[in-house]
Amino acid sequence: MLSHIAGRRRSFVTLIVALSALCCGGALWADVVSYQLSGIASGSVGTTTFTNAPFTFTGQGDPMGVFDVVPGVVANPLFTGSFIISGIGTAEALNPFYFFVNQNAPPGAGFIDIFSGDVLDFAAPAFGAYGGTTPLGPLSVDLTFLAPFDTTSGTLSIASAEDLVFTAAVQTTVPEPSLVAPVIAAAGLLIVYRRRRQARKSSAS
Repeated sequence: MLSHIAGRRRSFVTLIVALSALCCGGALWADVVSYQLSGIASGSVGTTTFTNAPFTFTGQGDPMGVFDVVPGVVANPLFTGSFIISGIGTAEALNPFYFFVNQNAPPGAGFIDIFSGDVLDFAAPAFGAYGGTTPLGPLSVDLTFLAPFDTTSGTLSIASAEDLVFTAAVQTTVPEPSLVAPVIAAAGLLIVYRRRRQARKSSAS
C-alpha cells in the first residue's frame, strides 16, 4: 500500500516537473517564418483594376514544417497568405498556399496555390543555398511566373510586376493562453503538494 502511494506521488511529481520544464524551456513558444514579396504591380482584384501600385504578399508558416519535395526542392505549408495593394486594401488567399524554394539551377522560389499551382515565382542566385527556415534578404529578385488566384476580394490577376524584393524573417510568437493555463495550474498544484507534505512532516514530528 505504501509503495503504491509512493508510486502515485512520484508520478504526480514527474508530471508537474515535465509541465514546468515545458514552460520554462520555451516549448510553448513557437517560431514563425514570414515570407514576404513586395514591389510595384498592375492588374485587377475582382472587378477593380490597379496600375503601378505598391503591393506586398506575405505568407507565414512553421519553420519546422519545411519538407523535401524532390532533391533540391523544399516546400512549407503556409497558415496565412495575404496581399496588401496600395489603393485597394487587403485580400486573403482563399485556398491553402505553399512557399517553395528550388535550389537547383536556375535557383528560385515562389508561392503555390494547392488547387491552381504556381501563382507567383521569382528567381535569385541566393536561393541556391536557402532552405526556407532561416531569415533571408532583403533580396532583389526577378519575376519568372504569374498566374491568377482566388482571394477574399475576388480573383487576383497580376499582369505585370517590377522592383521585386523578397524578405524572409523568423520570429517567436507568444503562446496562446489556452496553452499557458495548464502549466500555471500545474505549478499551483506543485505548491499545494509541497505545502501539504511539509505540514504532514511537521505534524508527524
